[in-house]
Amino acid sequence: MLRVVLRSFVNVVYAVWLMLVVLGGCCFGAMPEAEGQDAGPVVAVAPVEPVPAPVVVSEPAPIDFVPEPAPGILEPRLSREAWDVLARGPVPQVRDALSWFESAPPHESGALEGALVICRTMMLPGHDDWDGIFGGPEIQLRVRIAGGAMRATPEGRPAGVFSFPVARLAPRDRVWMRLIDEDLLDDDVIGEGSTQFTGITPFVVSMRRATLECRAVSAPEPRAALARFDRMLSRAEDVRPDVSLLDLGYPEREAMEVLAAASEAAAWLDWSDARLRERIDHAERFERAWSDAARAEMDHATSTLPEPSTPVAFGEGRQARLLELRCGADAGRAHRDIGAALPAWAARVPCVAIVEVVAGRGGWTLPAVPGVLDPELRVVDGDGRSHGLLWVGRRTAGTWRAPDEVVQVAEGERVELALDIPVRDPRLIQARHDRGGVSLLRAR
Repeated sequence: MLRVVLRSFVNVVYAVWLMLVVLGGCCFGAMPEAEGQDAGPVVAVAPVEPVPAPVVVSEPAPIDFVPEPAPGILEPRLSREAWDVLARGPVPQVRDALSWFESAPPHESGALEGALVICRTMMLPGHDDWDGIFGGPEIQLRVRIAGGAMRATPEGRPAGVFSFPVARLAPRDRVWMRLIDEDLLDDDVIGEGSTQFTGITPFVVSMRRATLECRAVSAPEPRAALARFDRMLSRAEDVRPDVSLLDLGYPEREAMEVLAAASEAAAWLDWSDARLRERIDHAERFERAWSDAARAEMDHATSTLPEPSTPVAFGEGRQARLLELRCGADAGRAHRDIGAALPAWAARVPCVAIVEVVAGRGGWTLPAVPGVLDPELRVVDGDGRSHGLLWVGRRTAGTWRAPDEVVQVAEGERVELALDIPVRDPRLIQARHDRGGVSLLRAR
């Protein structure tokens, strides 16, 4: 509610401000900017020393020169997918970037190798009130070097100093930059421009109302971050899969520490740096070894489990047994059997489990909408990852019915449920029981 009120208030203020700007243009002769030109200033920052002459580009890159990066979800795993998401994400920023900027010595000539480039935003006189009505800008710097991928700093940083590591910046490489002001309502392009690197720092990227002066320092090795990476990865390698634990006991905390340490190091080192690359390769080998060990552990467990139709106990004295597993086209037919409209995600679920549950002490309450039925029931895939089971249907008198009302199941009463399984290779169903342990139900 507070967010809605705040957004409404900002909308009103923005509309009044826009009206005043329009009236000012009409009454006092202000000319609107041509579409595609730089949008305005950030915050004036007085340079500590004289700024080198700006390099003005006669034909600046168009606004849509660089595509937006594809979004991704960073999982607490050390797989190739997780590293790709991290490398495509925002460029981590070094601490005390302004101090590094001010102390950076000039680079006389030649390519920058394994360097940290630090840029400071400066506004041209008369354009230091950008976004002042909203308390100043929260800006993002987007950078592209030569033909490389677009990189961006984290969102919502105050105007000022930005850093990014470069593996190599050679003379005649073009450096393209854009400043974005991130607003509650919409993002504005403050300015963009490019320059050709001459092999000398400082260098300047000029925009219509902004200038970025960039200096470079030789990137010192982030020893603490790399040491933490090594230490946490070593701890992860000591953990062995256990089918009685969530995600078979995958060392999630250690994996997150490894990813955090890598991100901290990546503030100084490009992701292609040999020091990082060697460690990432090691982490990926661990992930593959873990998956192999997890599959072996599940194979051993399933070889000793009874048939899937054997009941297992879980929370509050309930019991569950698997009646049927339907995957692929059979999963789609199971959804059609239920009949009623289901959420959009139901059409994309690979498998459906038909499960009989016996209500335990005090009965059981089934919610009125599809979704996670019980956090104590989870399915494990072929890589040892566990996933929630999503309730989509209940069978009564031989007829399937989608959830549309709260249902009370009496103690000892049996109910047949259709549970969506969001993985293509379900191996085990974990049922956490009252004593804190886990009962296992074969999925196949």
